[in-house]
Amino acid sequence: MDIESIRHQFPILAEGGIIYFDNAATSLMPRQVAEAMMESDLYYRANVGRGLSRHTKRTTGVFEEGREKVADFLGAEPREIVFVRNTTEAINIIACGLPWKKGDRVVTTLAEHHSNLLPWQVTAKRNGLKLEYVIPDLNDLGDLEPYNKALESKPRLVSMVYVSNVLGVRLPVAEVVRMAKERGTLTMVDAAQAAPHFPINVKELGVDYLAISAHKMYGPTGIGALYISKDAPQPQPLLVGGGMVTDVMLDGFRVAETPTGFEAGTQPIAAVAGFARAVDFIGEVGFDNIEKRCKHLTGEFDHKIRSYDRLRVFGAEGTDKRLGIFAFHIADLGVHRVASLYDQFGNIVLRSGHHCAIPLHQEVLGVERGTVRASMAFYNTVEEIDKFMEVTERILELVGDA
Repeated sequence: MDIESIRHQFPILAEGGIIYFDNAATSLMPRQVAEAMMESDLYYRANVGRGLSRHTKRTTGVFEEGREKVADFLGAEPREIVFVRNTTEAINIIACGLPWKKGDRVVTTLAEHHSNLLPWQVTAKRNGLKLEYVIPDLNDLGDLEPYNKALESKPRLVSMVYVSNVLGVRLPVAEVVRMAKERGTLTMVDAAQAAPHFPINVKELGVDYLAISAHKMYGPTGIGALYISKDAPQPQPLLVGGGMVTDVMLDGFRVAETPTGFEAGTQPIAAVAGFARAVDFIGEVGFDNIEKRCKHLTGEFDHKIRSYDRLRVFGAEGTDKRLGIFAFHIADLGVHRVASLYDQFGNIVLRSGHHCAIPLHQEVLGVERGTVRASMAFYNTVEEIDKFMEVTERILELVGDA
C-alpha cells in the first residue's frame, strides 16, 4: 500500500502541516467522495422515485445503487438498509419504534456513546421499561460473565457498542449477540467506530439491528445506515410524511415496507452518492491493508505514549486489545488546555472533554473532567506520531517549569 499516494487523495493532508488525530469524531474525506457528491448535485439534481423522466430514473438508479453498495459492505440485503442521518437517528428509530410493554427490560453498557444511552433512557421513561447497565471489565474484555448475568432473565433487547469511541477497545459483541439469541433477546449494535476499521457481516454476526455513520468512514456528514434484519420485528417509523406511504386516507395511512417506510421526505441524494463512493474507497484500499497499518500505528503510539511518567493513558495496553484510539491526561493540566497546546505547538488536531461518554468517564474510569483523545486512521504516519511525542515532551517541560 502506497500511503503517500493515498494521502494525496486527501487535500488537507496533501497540503501538509496538519496532523489529524481526531478520526474517532470524524474522519477526513478523500477528493473522490467530494467529487461524487458534487457530480450528484450538478448532474443528478432530481428527486428519487418521483417521476418518469430519464433524468429522474437516473437519479433514482444512483440512489439505489448506493443502497446496494452499503448493503454489500455490511453483508445485508438492500431492502434491509435504511438511510438515516447518523447512528444517533438509527438508534432512536429502534428505541422509539418497537412495540414495548411496561416492564420490558433493556440492557446496555457503561462503555456507550450517549447516542446509545439517551434514546434508551427516554424510551424507558415513556414506556415504563427497566433499563440496566453492564459494567464491562476493560482489562479483561473476554470476560462474558457480566453480560451473561444481565441476560439471564431474558431482557427484551440488548444494545451495545462494537468499539469504544473513548478507549478504542473492541467489546465482545459476537459472543453477546450469540448469548442473546439463545435467550430470544433482540440485539442492537452501534458499529460507528467499527465500520472503518474491520469488516462487518451482519448475517454472520446474527444481529437484529446495526447502525453506522458515513462520516466516520471517509464519507460525508449527515448520512448513515440502519440495518434492520428482515427476520427481526419491524419498528414503526420515527418520521412520517412524503414518500413513505402506499396510501393515505382521511383517517390514517399505510406505511410502505422497509426501507421506504423509514425514509420520509426528500432524501440526501448527494450524501448517498458520497457514502457509496466512500464504501468503494475502503474496498480499494482493502480491509487487510487497513487493519495491518492501523495495528502498526496503534503499536507505535501505545509503546511511545506510555513511556512518559507524568502522562496517564486509560484503557488496555497492547494492539490486540484496542484500535488506534487513546484517551489520556497530562500531569495536572486541564484537558482543554492540553488539547490547545498540541494545536499551538504542533498543529495537531485532538479532542478534549467527555467525548459524549460521561457515564464511562465518571462511573468506569473515575474521571470527572474528561480526557484528551488522540485517534488515528490508516492514513496517519509514524512520523506524525513522532511529532506528537515531541510536542508531548515540550508540554511536559512546560508543566515542569510551572
